[in-house]
Amino acid sequence: MTPSRAILAIDVGNSQTKIARVTRDGVEQILRFPTAEWGSQAAACSELPDEPAWICSVVDEVAQAVAQLLGGTVIGKDVPLPAALDYDTPDTLGADRVVAAWAAWRAHPTGAVVVDVGTAMTVDWIDAAGTFRGGSIAPAPGILGAALNAAAPALESVDPDPDVAWPGRTTRDSLVAGITSAARGLVRDLVGRACDAAGPDAALVVTGGAAELVSTLLDRDHDVDKDLLMRGIAGVAAL
Repeated sequence: MTPSRAILAIDVGNSQTKIARVTRDGVEQILRFPTAEWGSQAAACSELPDEPAWICSVVDEVAQAVAQLLGGTVIGKDVPLPAALDYDTPDTLGADRVVAAWAAWRAHPTGAVVVDVGTAMTVDWIDAAGTFRGGSIAPAPGILGAALNAAAPALESVDPDPDVAWPGRTTRDSLVAGITSAARGLVRDLVGRACDAAGPDAALVVTGGAAELVSTLLDRDHDVDKDLLMRGIAGVAAL
């Protein structure tokens, strides 16, 4: 299901805000900026195409500011979330997790496990009935090196690299080897738990800014869909 006219799909995340134009022809990324810099980006946002804005946010104050500026609709506030919830604390549940899972379920009606990798990595399950069943929240692989550096500043902040040689023969290579192993173990354990719960008929979908990295760490068949949330937002707009 796609909107009958173009919309602006706005994802207000903890770290980044992303704005895309979604039409029947696909998703066009328009604007991206740090969420903390929303105030300085208001002028740029006011120059966006004059099309309905649909907002999916984990930062309420920014969502409301964007809605006021653009006359937008906030999913989960102005309209209900699109999926039924089997979740004990729905008031703390990020709308992005539900909308992305629902978008995956629309493409895979036997159920889906969704790995969404931004600043945090969420691994969520939506069952064949279209009910969001919850999941896990963890540091994204790219955060692990920065976290170690913050606790031990003498150690360089590094990113995972699936091609790193082992054993590391420099301190940097040793760090990369360790961070990559930690990221691989984290990803595979959380995805394995979710897939065991979801059953063999559920699809595995990876999305988010670091989707390609996580894809290299997985040992299961999966799809990579970086526009999953934006298309989910558009799907909600078309309901």
